[in-house]
Amino acid sequence: MTKTSEKVEGLNIQLHGVDVAIVTHYAGGKNILTFNPAFIATSQHERLTFSLRQRRDPQYLRTPQIRTDKLPPVLSNLLPEGGLRDVVSKALSSQTGR
Repeated sequence: MTKTSEKVEGLNIQLHGVDVAIVTHYAGGKNILTFNPAFIATSQHERLTFSLRQRRDPQYLRTPQIRTDKLPPVLSNLLPEGGLRDVVSKALSSQTGR
């Protein structure tokens, strides 16, 4: 029996030093957003709100968001686009020494 492997990449999302979620990308194009259990356990009054759905649906943060070939909608518009993206990318590259 031959085992096959799949390339998987992950990105930890932090805000102000707090681990909020992980986005996992699979080679086949599937992306899964999973919120950090410690973030979920934070009091609703202290926790950042990403979406109004988060306030209405008590299971929103506990349910992995799975999408194919795109990111979950809650992450839309968080990164700059066009020329501003180039400026931010260059600034971040110079900070990390890449």
